[in-house]
Amino acid sequence: MKKLALLATLAVATMSAGFAQDMEQVKKVRKAMFQVSAWEMGTLAGMAKGEIPFDATQAEKAAKTMNSMAVSLNEVFLPGSYAGSKVTNDINTNQDKFKQDLANFVTESNAMIAAAATEDTLKAQMGKLGGTCKSCHDTFRAD
Repeated sequence: MKKLALLATLAVATMSAGFAQDMEQVKKVRKAMFQVSAWEMGTLAGMAKGEIPFDATQAEKAAKTMNSMAVSLNEVFLPGSYAGSKVTNDINTNQDKFKQDLANFVTESNAMIAAAATEDTLKAQMGKLGGTCKSCHDTFRAD
C-alpha cells in the first residue's frame, strides 16, 4: 500500500508541475488516490469499531495519508477526465456543491489527524469524516 500511496502522490506532484495531462492517466491517478483513501479509511473505521486494535501511531499515519490525498484531489478532477469513470455528470452542473464537499473532506480529514490520538476522539471524528465521503458519493459517484 505504501507503493500505491507514493505512486499517487508522485503522480499528482508531476501533474501539478505542469506536465501534459493525459486524461486516461488522470483517471488512473484519481482511482489510485481513492483506493489509498479507502484503505486508510478501513484502518480508521476498523479501529473505531473495535475490529482492529487501536494504535494511535497507525491511526495518525492513516489520517495523514487520507488528508494528503484529500488536499490533492482537486488536481485529478479535471474536465474531460470523467467519461468512462464513476464520476457523474452532476460534477459539471453542480461545481459549488462539489467544491464544498471537497473542502469538507479536507477539513474533516485534517481534524482526524488530531482525533487519531485517542480511541474516543477517533470514534467521534469518524462520523464527520465518513459524512464527507457519503455526501460527495451520493451526488457525484455512480455505482
